[in-house]
Amino acid sequence: MFAESGSGRSARGIEGLLGLRLRFDSATAVLILLVAAAALTRFYDLETRVMSHDESLHTYYSWLLYQGRGYQHTPLMHGPLQFHLIAVSYFLFGVSDSAARIPAALCGVIAVGIVWLFRRWLGRTGVLVAAGMLLLSPYMLYYSRYARNEAFVVVEGLLMFLAVFRYFETGERRWLWLLAASLALHAITKETSFIYTAQLLVFLGGFLAWQILHRPWERPGLRAAFLSGLICAASGAGVALLAYFRDRVPQAAARGETGSPLDPTAEIAASSGLSPVIGIAALVALVGASLIAASLLLAYGRRLRTEFPLLDLLVIAGALTLPLMGALPASMLGWDPLSYEDPVLITRTGIVVAILCVAAVGIGIAWERRTWLIAAGLFYVPFTVIYTTLFTNPVGFFSGLVGSLGYWIVQHGVERGSQPSYYYALVQLPIYEFLPVAGSIMAAAWAMLPRRIRAPNGAEAGLDIRSAGSRVFPAPLFLGYWAITSLGAFSFAGERMPWLTVHITLPMILLSGWSIGKLLEAIDWRSVWDRRGWLVLVLLAVSYLGIMRGFGYLLGSPAPFQGMGLTEVSATSGVVIGLGTGLLAIMLAFRLARGWPLSRILQLGGVVVLASLAVLTGRAAMRAAYLNGDSATEFLVYAHSAPGVKGVMRQVEDLSLRLTDGYSLDVAYDDDVSWPFIWYLREYPNAVYSGSAPSRDLLDHPVVIAGDDHWAVADGILGKRYHSFEYIRMWWPMQEY
Repeated sequence: MFAESGSGRSARGIEGLLGLRLRFDSATAVLILLVAAAALTRFYDLETRVMSHDESLHTYYSWLLYQGRGYQHTPLMHGPLQFHLIAVSYFLFGVSDSAARIPAALCGVIAVGIVWLFRRWLGRTGVLVAAGMLLLSPYMLYYSRYARNEAFVVVEGLLMFLAVFRYFETGERRWLWLLAASLALHAITKETSFIYTAQLLVFLGGFLAWQILHRPWERPGLRAAFLSGLICAASGAGVALLAYFRDRVPQAAARGETGSPLDPTAEIAASSGLSPVIGIAALVALVGASLIAASLLLAYGRRLRTEFPLLDLLVIAGALTLPLMGALPASMLGWDPLSYEDPVLITRTGIVVAILCVAAVGIGIAWERRTWLIAAGLFYVPFTVIYTTLFTNPVGFFSGLVGSLGYWIVQHGVERGSQPSYYYALVQLPIYEFLPVAGSIMAAAWAMLPRRIRAPNGAEAGLDIRSAGSRVFPAPLFLGYWAITSLGAFSFAGERMPWLTVHITLPMILLSGWSIGKLLEAIDWRSVWDRRGWLVLVLLAVSYLGIMRGFGYLLGSPAPFQGMGLTEVSATSGVVIGLGTGLLAIMLAFRLARGWPLSRILQLGGVVVLASLAVLTGRAAMRAAYLNGDSATEFLVYAHSAPGVKGVMRQVEDLSLRLTDGYSLDVAYDDDVSWPFIWYLREYPNAVYSGSAPSRDLLDHPVVIAGDDHWAVADGILGKRYHSFEYIRMWWPMQEY
C-alpha cells in the first residue's frame, strides 16, 4: 500500500546509527501516529491498578535498592535488570505504583517503533500492520503496563533478530556486536533468554547445515562424515535432553526440592549419579560434533568464515552463552548447581563451568580474536556489573551464571500453577490474540501457494547465499519457525503462566504483519476505488456483521424456533433478520462487482474479516488494561491483588493522618497478606510483621490486617474490641478448563 522510498541520506538517530535509511513519507507519518498512540495507551493511568503479587515483589526490592539498602539476585524473581531500572525510575519520578511501571511502559512504546526496522523483510505495509498489532495486542498492552520483565524481553528479542537478519545480508561487524549486546541484555533480564537463544541456534545450525549440504564437495567422503556427524549430534543431544527432563527433573520436584523462594543459596538438587541413557546419548552427541568439525575443517579450512556468514552468528550466539549452560551438565551429572555454600558441590559445578568457559574462549579466539573480544566485552561487562549490583554483591555473578538456569530447570518439574499443556494454544491465544493467530494461519496458507515470494528489493526471499550483495534472510520462514517453536517450548515448560503468552504472541504478530501486508499489497486499490469498490467493501462488511449476528442468535440461548414466547420470538427474529440481511448484502456486493475476478472479492472479504478481528482485539485489550486490569474475570491475570487492597490502604491512610498527623500509625500484618502489603506499608515506620502465628500481641496494634489462613485466630483474639472489615486480597481466574 505504501511505495518503497528511494535512496536518501542516512538518517540521524537509531536508524543512522544502525546504518539504515529513513525518509519522511506517508508510511513514516503513520508510524509516528502509531508510536504516539503507543505512548498514550502505555502511560495512561499507570497508578490506579493495584500491584499484583509478583509486582509487589519487584517494586519492593527495587525500593530497597533505591534507598541504598542493596539488592541480591535470586532466580525466583528473574534477572536483575528490572530492579535497577525501577530504582532509577524511583530516583527520577518518585516512589509510586506508576513510577515502578514506567520502564515497562517505555519499552512498550520502543517496541512499536523498533518494528519499523524490519520493513525490509515485512514490507512497508506489513511493518505498519505489525506495529499496529503490537499497539492493539491485549498481551503487549497489558504487560507494557505491568512491573514485569516481558516488555523488556520484547525489545531485546527484536534487537537480537534484527542483528541476525542484517549481519546475514551485510556481513558488517557492528551487527555482531549488536547481537552480543542484545544477548547480554536478555541474559540480565529473564531466563527466557535460554529459550530464545536455543531457538536461534537451532535455526542457524539447521540453515547452515542446509547450505553446506547443498554445496558441491570435492571429497564425497567428507560430506558423508559431515552428514553422519549431524545425525549423531542431533539425535544424541535430543535423546539426552528428553531423558533428563522426563525422568530426572520430575523426580527432584516430587521430593520437594524447590528451594526457599527468596534464598538463592537454597539446595535444589536434581538427582545423584549420571543416567546411562543420558551418558551414552551425550557421548554420541560429542562424537557427532567432532565429526562435523573435522569434516568441515578438512573440506573448507579458513574458507568457512568467508563462505558461510551463518557460522559467525553461531559462534557469537553460541560461544558467548555457553558458560551460562553449566547448570545443565552439572544437573545431568547429579550435582546441585545452586549449593553455593557447599564447597564440594560448588567446586564440581565450577569445574563444569570452567571447562565451558575455556571451550567458549578457545572457539572465539580461533574464530577471530578481535571481534570475539569486543563481543565478549559487550556481553560480560554488563552481565557482571548488573548481576553484582555495581560490584556490591559478588555472589550475584555466580547466581546469574549457573543459578538462573539451574533454578528454572527444577521448576519445570514442580509445575507451579498446574496449567494444562494446551494452556496457550486453546485458552490464552484464542481468547485474546485471535488476530495474530488468524494472520499466522494466513501466512501458512500463503507459503503453500505455488508462487515465489519476492523481497522488497526484487530478489528471491529464499536461501540464496551466493554473494553478500544478493543475500536476503528468509525472514518469513524464520518467523514461522519462531512462532511454532515458541508455542512448543512454552507449552512444554512446566510453569505455564499468562504473561509468557507474550513470547508466543510476538513472532505471530510479525508473521501476521508480513502475511496481512502481502494481502493488502496484492489488491489494486486504485482500480477498486474507481469501480465503486468502496461500496462493495461496505456491503461485504454489512454481510459479515449480519451473518455473524444471525449465527450468534442461532447458537445462543434461548434457542430460536422453539416457541412463541417473547424471548423465543426475539431469538427467531434475530436469526432471520441477521442471516437475511447478510445474504442480501452479499448478493448486492456480487452484483456491483460483476466482471471482477473472484479472487478480488475474496481479498476484500478477507480485509473485512481482519478489520473486524482488529476491532475485537482492540476492545479486548482496552477492557483488560483499563476496565478489568485487576479482575479475576480476565484470563491474562494470575495471582493478582484485588482492588480491595487499595481500599484497605485508603482506610489505613485516613486513620493514620487523623491519629498521628502523618504515617506513624501502628499496623500489624501477617505472612498471609505480606505481599503486597509490605510494599504498600513501606512508608509506615511502625508497621509490624506479625508472622504466621497470631498471638495476643495483636492487641497492642490499633490496626491489624489478617489473611484467610489466620483470620479465625485473629478474630478470636481481637473480638469485639475491633471493628471488622472484609476484603478480597488476591484472586485467580477460572481454571477449570
